[in-house]
Amino acid sequence: MPIINLKLILIGLGSLVLISVGAFTLKSANLNLPLFTNSQKVLSNTEIAAKVKPATVYIETTEGSGSGMIIDAEGYILTNAHVVEGVSIAKVKLADGSFYSAEVKGRDEIIDVAILKISGGNFSFVTFGNSDEIAQGNNVYTLGFPFGLEGDVSFKEGTI
Repeated sequence: MPIINLKLILIGLGSLVLISVGAFTLKSANLNLPLFTNSQKVLSNTEIAAKVKPATVYIETTEGSGSGMIIDAEGYILTNAHVVEGVSIAKVKLADGSFYSAEVKGRDEIIDVAILKISGGNFSFVTFGNSDEIAQGNNVYTLGFPFGLEGDVSFKEGTI
Protein backbone atom coordinates (compact mmCIF):
# COMPACT_ATOMS: atom_id res chain seq x y z
CA MET A 1 0.00 0.00 0.00
CA PRO A 2 1.51 3.37 -0.96
CA ILE A 3 2.62 5.59 1.94
CA ILE A 4 0.22 8.39 0.96
CA ASN A 5 -2.79 6.04 1.09
CA LEU A 6 -1.70 4.73 4.48
CA LYS A 7 -1.41 8.30 5.79
CA LEU A 8 -4.88 9.15 4.46
CA ILE A 9 -6.32 6.04 6.11
CA LEU A 10 -4.64 6.93 9.41
CA ILE A 11 -5.91 10.51 9.22
CA GLY A 12 -9.41 9.20 8.51
CA LEU A 13 -9.22 6.78 11.39
CA GLY A 14 -7.87 9.53 13.60
CA SER A 15 -10.95 11.62 12.97
CA LEU A 16 -13.16 8.68 13.95
CA VAL A 17 -11.26 7.74 17.09
CA LEU A 18 -12.40 9.64 20.13
CA ILE A 19 -9.27 10.96 21.74
CA SER A 20 -10.05 10.09 25.31
CA VAL A 21 -8.73 13.24 26.92
CA GLY A 22 -10.49 15.47 24.43
CA ALA A 23 -13.77 13.58 24.62
CA PHE A 24 -13.73 13.37 28.40
CA THR A 25 -12.65 16.94 28.97
CA LEU A 26 -14.83 18.59 26.38
CA LYS A 27 -17.96 16.65 27.21
CA SER A 28 -17.31 17.35 30.86
CA ALA A 29 -16.67 21.00 30.11
CA ASN A 30 -19.23 23.40 31.45
CA LEU A 31 -20.76 24.34 28.10
CA ASN A 32 -24.42 23.86 29.10
CA LEU A 33 -24.76 21.15 26.46
CA PRO A 34 -26.27 18.14 28.28
CA LEU A 35 -29.32 19.92 29.68
CA PHE A 36 -30.65 23.26 28.54
CA THR A 37 -33.69 25.45 28.97
CA ASN A 38 -35.25 27.93 26.60
CA SER A 39 -33.17 30.68 28.21
CA GLN A 40 -29.88 28.89 27.49
CA LYS A 41 -28.19 29.14 24.14
CA VAL A 42 -27.24 25.94 22.31
CA LEU A 43 -23.77 26.45 20.89
CA SER A 44 -22.96 25.67 17.27
CA ASN A 45 -19.99 23.47 16.40
CA THR A 46 -18.09 26.61 15.40
CA GLU A 47 -18.79 28.22 18.78
CA ILE A 48 -17.78 25.06 20.66
CA ALA A 49 -14.50 24.84 18.75
CA ALA A 50 -13.79 28.55 19.31
CA LYS A 51 -14.47 28.19 23.05
CA VAL A 52 -12.35 25.07 23.66
CA LYS A 53 -9.59 25.37 21.04
CA PRO A 54 -7.50 27.89 23.06
CA ALA A 55 -7.24 25.33 25.89
CA THR A 56 -6.28 22.41 23.62
CA VAL A 57 -2.54 21.67 23.57
CA TYR A 58 -0.11 19.57 21.56
CA ILE A 59 2.29 17.58 23.76
CA GLU A 60 5.62 16.22 22.56
CA THR A 61 8.15 14.11 24.46
CA THR A 62 11.26 12.17 23.55
CA GLU A 63 9.01 9.10 23.43
CA GLY A 64 6.06 10.39 21.38
CA SER A 65 3.28 12.96 21.22
CA GLY A 66 -0.37 13.54 22.02
CA SER A 67 -3.06 15.99 23.06
CA GLY A 68 -4.16 17.60 26.26
CA MET A 69 -6.45 20.25 27.71
CA ILE A 70 -5.54 23.08 30.05
CA ILE A 71 -7.85 22.66 33.03
CA ASP A 72 -6.73 25.58 35.20
CA ALA A 73 -5.71 29.20 34.56
CA GLU A 74 -2.42 28.46 36.34
CA GLY A 75 -1.36 26.01 33.60
CA TYR A 76 -2.35 22.54 34.77
CA ILE A 77 -2.93 20.20 31.81
CA LEU A 78 -4.90 16.95 31.67
CA THR A 79 -3.65 14.33 29.22
CA ASN A 80 -3.30 10.56 28.92
CA ALA A 81 -0.62 8.83 30.97
CA HIS A 82 0.63 6.99 27.87
CA VAL A 83 1.43 10.36 26.23
CA VAL A 84 4.03 11.11 28.92
CA GLU A 85 5.05 7.54 29.72
CA GLY A 86 8.66 7.29 30.84
CA VAL A 87 9.35 11.05 30.95
CA SER A 88 9.21 13.80 33.57
CA ILE A 89 9.32 16.77 31.17
CA ALA A 90 7.33 17.44 27.98
CA LYS A 91 7.21 20.19 25.37
CA VAL A 92 3.75 21.78 25.09
CA LYS A 93 2.49 23.89 22.19
CA LEU A 94 -0.53 26.10 22.84
CA ALA A 95 -3.16 27.01 20.25
CA ASP A 96 -1.54 30.44 19.84
CA GLY A 97 1.71 28.76 18.74
CA SER A 98 3.68 29.46 21.93
CA PHE A 99 5.82 26.70 23.43
CA TYR A 100 6.28 25.79 27.09
CA SER A 101 8.22 23.21 29.02
CA ALA A 102 5.84 21.15 31.17
CA GLU A 103 6.63 19.12 34.25
CA VAL A 104 4.75 15.85 34.76
CA LYS A 105 3.14 16.34 38.17
CA GLY A 106 1.43 12.97 38.37
CA ARG A 107 0.07 10.06 36.38
CA ASP A 108 -2.05 6.98 36.81
CA GLU A 109 -1.35 4.33 34.20
CA ILE A 110 -4.33 2.21 35.29
CA ILE A 111 -6.90 4.83 34.27
CA ASP A 112 -4.49 6.41 31.75
CA VAL A 113 -4.51 10.01 33.00
CA ALA A 114 -1.70 12.42 33.76
CA ILE A 115 -1.37 16.00 34.98
CA LEU A 116 1.28 18.35 33.60
CA LYS A 117 2.14 21.90 34.70
CA ILE A 118 3.41 24.76 32.58
CA SER A 119 4.77 27.95 34.13
CA GLY A 120 2.80 31.13 33.85
CA GLY A 121 -0.75 32.13 34.50
CA ASN A 122 -3.98 33.39 33.05
CA PHE A 123 -4.18 30.54 30.53
CA SER A 124 -7.43 29.72 28.70
CA PHE A 125 -8.90 26.56 30.21
CA VAL A 126 -11.84 24.18 30.08
CA THR A 127 -13.96 23.49 33.14
CA PHE A 128 -15.59 20.29 34.27
CA GLY A 129 -19.34 19.88 34.50
CA ASN A 130 -21.49 17.26 36.16
CA SER A 131 -20.87 13.82 34.65
CA ASP A 132 -24.17 12.60 36.19
CA GLU A 133 -25.94 14.66 33.50
CA ILE A 134 -24.33 12.69 30.65
CA ALA A 135 -26.52 10.03 29.06
CA GLN A 136 -26.51 7.71 26.09
CA GLY A 137 -27.48 9.70 23.01
CA ASN A 138 -25.80 12.95 24.13
CA ASN A 139 -23.47 14.63 21.66
CA VAL A 140 -19.74 14.64 22.35
CA TYR A 141 -17.05 16.70 20.69
CA THR A 142 -13.36 15.92 20.53
CA LEU A 143 -10.55 18.33 19.95
CA GLY A 144 -6.94 17.26 19.73
CA PHE A 145 -4.09 16.09 17.57
CA PRO A 146 -4.82 12.50 16.44
CA PHE A 147 -1.80 10.32 15.74
CA GLY A 148 0.50 13.18 16.71
CA LEU A 149 -0.41 15.17 13.61
CA GLU A 150 0.75 18.65 14.52
CA GLY A 151 -1.01 21.56 12.90
CA ASP A 152 -4.45 22.95 13.59
CA VAL A 153 -6.63 21.31 16.21
CA SER A 154 -8.82 18.47 14.89
CA PHE A 155 -12.54 18.71 15.75
CA LYS A 156 -14.94 15.77 15.59
CA GLU A 157 -18.56 15.34 16.66
CA GLY A 158 -19.95 12.05 17.96
CA THR A 159 -22.63 10.48 20.13
CA ILE A 160 -22.39 8.63 23.44
